[in-house]
Amino acid sequence: MDDAESVGVEPIISKGLIGIHKVITRGFSVSNDNIQIFIQHDPSDAETFGGFLDYLQSLTTLVHAHHSTEDEVVFPIFKRELMVAPYDLLKKGHVKMEGLLDQINPIIRNPDLHNEDTASMLKLQDLVQSLSDLWAPHIEIEECRFSQNTIAEYLNTEEQRKLSLKIGEQMQKNSDPVYMIIPFIYYNLSGRARDLMAPFLPPNTNFLLNSWKDHWMPMKPFFLD
Repeated sequence: MDDAESVGVEPIISKGLIGIHKVITRGFSVSNDNIQIFIQHDPSDAETFGGFLDYLQSLTTLVHAHHSTEDEVVFPIFKRELMVAPYDLLKKGHVKMEGLLDQINPIIRNPDLHNEDTASMLKLQDLVQSLSDLWAPHIEIEECRFSQNTIAEYLNTEEQRKLSLKIGEQMQKNSDPVYMIIPFIYYNLSGRARDLMAPFLPPNTNFLLNSWKDHWMPMKPFFLD
């Protein structure tokens, strides 16, 4: 049993934080690997490449939504509870990553982009790798400072449950289109990690995934089962 749970506090927030970090970390890994494949190999079919661009666009949208939620909802509550953390450093990290997102999004939204456009693909590769390089040390700080035991010292189970609802609402507000982002979160996790994200997803997620299937299916080759 985890220490936080052993003292009667369910570690909802820390598990959600680690879960969304896993989603984004896998997203970077899949994106970096496939950009390399698209650059080095024969041209892919338009459907596969289009599905990859949907995947990468969902990733950049989720990174923005995650950081906005931390800045607007999570960190203010943590600060109010006097939880000690390098908030200014984390905010600067968000700003740096947003700068890279602002350069990535116009490339992947270009309707004329194809994987034979070597110059654009190489630029995209460099930007996504740079973003990934910033991401790894950033989440290491967060997961260290906002461990389940630390959060449990300041927020009890009910307070964490209420915060998880606020996080879910804010994430969905910034996750447009939601019919792409919810599947992106769900299918970049598996097993217990997927189960732990349930409090942060709509209660009818399985129904929605089926209803939205026509939208997200092009991304399926890049998802987990």
